[in-house]
Amino acid sequence: SASLDDIYGEKLTEAYEREVVTFESVLLRNRGELNFEVEALPFEAQLFPILSVEVITTEDEKRQLLLFGNIYNTEVETPRLDGVGALPITLFENGKLDQNISSEQFIKIQGNIKSSVFLPSMNAVIVGLNDDYLHKIKLNK
Repeated sequence: SASLDDIYGEKLTEAYEREVVTFESVLLRNRGELNFEVEALPFEAQLFPILSVEVITTEDEKRQLLLFGNIYNTEVETPRLDGVGALPITLFENGKLDQNISSEQFIKIQGNIKSSVFLPSMNAVIVGLNDDYLHKIKLNK
C-alpha cells in the first residue's frame, strides 16, 4: 500500500494544515480569508453523532439548524449511538446559537440515520435510514 508521501510527494510539505483540539461538535462560521469563528453546539447536541444538518428558515425569518444522527450498526464491543434522532437549534439574529434546549425539542427517530434533505415545497424534511423506510418530518413553520 502507498503512503501519503508516495502519493503526494513534495506537494504534501506545501499543504495547508490546521489542528482540531476538541471533541465537541461545533458550528464553524467562515469570516473570510481563512478566518473561522467557532461556537460549540449546545450540550444536548453533544449526546449523539451528527450525520446530517439542514438549515431551515421559518416564516418569521428565523433560522434553525436541524441536526440528525443515530448509528445502530456499530462494532460488537461498542454500544449503538441512538440518542435522539433529530434536534432543532435556533440561530438568533446575531448569529449565535440558542444554548437553552429542552427535551420537548427532541425529534425521536428510531433507526440508522444517514442523510436528510429539506423540501421547501412540502415544508418537510425527508430522513434516510439504512435498511429502513424514508421518514418524513412535517415542519411547523
